[in-house]
Amino acid sequence: MNLTDIKGISPRIEKLLKKLEIHNIEDLLLHPPIRYIDRRKYLPISDIFLTKDENWYSKGKIKDVNKIKTKRGKNLITAIVEDNTSYIKIAWFNSEYLLPILLSSKFIAFSGIVYDKSIYNPKFVILNSLEEVPEKLAKIEVKYPETAGINSATISKIIKNAIDVYEIKETLPNEILEKENLVSKRLAIQYLHFPENEIEIKKSKERLAFEEIYSLIQKIKENKINITAHESFALKIDKDLYKNIVNSLNYELTASQKEAIHEIFADISRDKPMHRLINGDVGSGKTILAIIAASQVSQNNLMTLVLAPTEILANQHFESFNKILSKFNIPIILWTSSIKHKNIQSNSIVIGTHALIHHTQNWNNVGLVIIDEQHKFGVKQREILTTLKNENKIPHSLSMSATPIPRTVALTFFGDIDVSFIEKPTERKKIITRIINSLEIENKMIEWIKNKIIRENVQAYVVCPLIEETSKSDLKSVQKIYEHYRLIFGEDKVGLLHGKMKAKEKDEIIKNFIEGKFHILVSTTVIEVGINNPNATIMIIQSAERFGLAQLHQIRGRVGRGSDQSYCFLIPTNYETNERLKFFEKTENGYELAEYDLLLRGPGEVYGTLQSGIPNLRFANILDKGLISQVKKYIS
Repeated sequence: MNLTDIKGISPRIEKLLKKLEIHNIEDLLLHPPIRYIDRRKYLPISDIFLTKDENWYSKGKIKDVNKIKTKRGKNLITAIVEDNTSYIKIAWFNSEYLLPILLSSKFIAFSGIVYDKSIYNPKFVILNSLEEVPEKLAKIEVKYPETAGINSATISKIIKNAIDVYEIKETLPNEILEKENLVSKRLAIQYLHFPENEIEIKKSKERLAFEEIYSLIQKIKENKINITAHESFALKIDKDLYKNIVNSLNYELTASQKEAIHEIFADISRDKPMHRLINGDVGSGKTILAIIAASQVSQNNLMTLVLAPTEILANQHFESFNKILSKFNIPIILWTSSIKHKNIQSNSIVIGTHALIHHTQNWNNVGLVIIDEQHKFGVKQREILTTLKNENKIPHSLSMSATPIPRTVALTFFGDIDVSFIEKPTERKKIITRIINSLEIENKMIEWIKNKIIRENVQAYVVCPLIEETSKSDLKSVQKIYEHYRLIFGEDKVGLLHGKMKAKEKDEIIKNFIEGKFHILVSTTVIEVGINNPNATIMIIQSAERFGLAQLHQIRGRVGRGSDQSYCFLIPTNYETNERLKFFEKTENGYELAEYDLLLRGPGEVYGTLQSGIPNLRFANILDKGLISQVKKYIS
């Protein structure tokens, strides 16, 4: 059965539903409400002035019905409603059809948000008497995420139509349902969208959260079985090469880096494919581990493919690999959409973007695939590996992620991948982070940056969330900020970078910034990964509250990459700060930030979890250790 087979879903509505990530009937039935409004509680009018929500209803006599023209030319229908405790004004914009209804009626039940002793566009029911219970109003209303052209009421009707005609099959064994006292899937969906009380909502969410974790852990188990079924290359470890590379570095490896290297060496020495994720905070030194691993593969006369999400990052990796490995005669090649090579040796390290994947015919001797920020490819890791099978063996794989993943999350959700955690070197200076909460302080910040640039010749990033102004947004666009900073610092001192630019144009701007040809780079989040400029010590983030904490952490990590003290300034929209930004201001540990972000937002599209390849959970909280333990009892 397709979506358009459901009553109320036209091709136009189907397109709108896709914007809400509803692609089939199962998505529709599991479309999670964002909140419930419980209007079952009756309040006399005198009490509703103390409320801040609409979880109530009131009723009274209708008085003084009027039609008013506002200063902006809108028609306003107003009425006074009173009971024996007080009175209130209620009003509707552009709803002239209500005028005869209100004029001919005596009693009304209503609910809404009280604003300045009035309620605008309230929910209401006309009553025959004040003793009547307004059943159509005094109930739980479900609110859904919406998009232009389709509202919560429409979504609710469509879901009801789907429940009526679609066969909802049970997906959990009866034994689990009985032992865990869980309701059936059909009841869970019914309770989710049309609850009669809080208990039904709770029972629905318990059941659906259990099922999410259950199916996820089962898939992980199946994936692990599939992975271990393949054979890979058992590589010989050249300990002398490893020592020589380490001795050539101008810094000491940390204990966690050494431990990760030993784990990698143990993995690639076996004839089963390594599937390891290196998870390290911003600036923890993941790249050197990739370089050391690739060098060992080269010594075994096999190729390494290094996949980067952007050409900027591919170029950066090419320079890093070359800088360390050129003295050891290991061939390193850059392969992007614009640069390709024919003379590839059997032990080459080939660095490029996802363009590498589209030329698998060139790679017939691959021993290792390194994937940086894997999530940005949109391709499952094991699918890449199976296309590179050689002599019935698939390559080892090493993924790197700078998005911090709490240990408890990683151990549950990467059951088919081994995870190595590496810590940031302790000698790195803490990035001083401050919230800018007034125009006066922002002006002082600008003056301070001017003096800093003059005295120390440092550079700064300014990051914005949007490219263009829109009538629906109060966010400052990158173009507007760019013009603003050019006025302050001079036209030749400020560069502009955003995702709509062509790759060559982006590369040129970044090259000029790194070479110091201008001091300020105004950018969208394209700088989140891939730019390494130790001279840039100042980060300014506009509309900071619009970013997830993990993303803020990634952006902040663009500074603090040299020996000088670095700074990060957060400028919230209209200078209105919140608890999340205050937590970010005082916390630099990425794991603590990720955990706080997950706990704060709960299930759903948390930036950090999507970054890490963890699926978007609608109902379960990925930090719910109790639920995870509860589920694991049934999966051996």
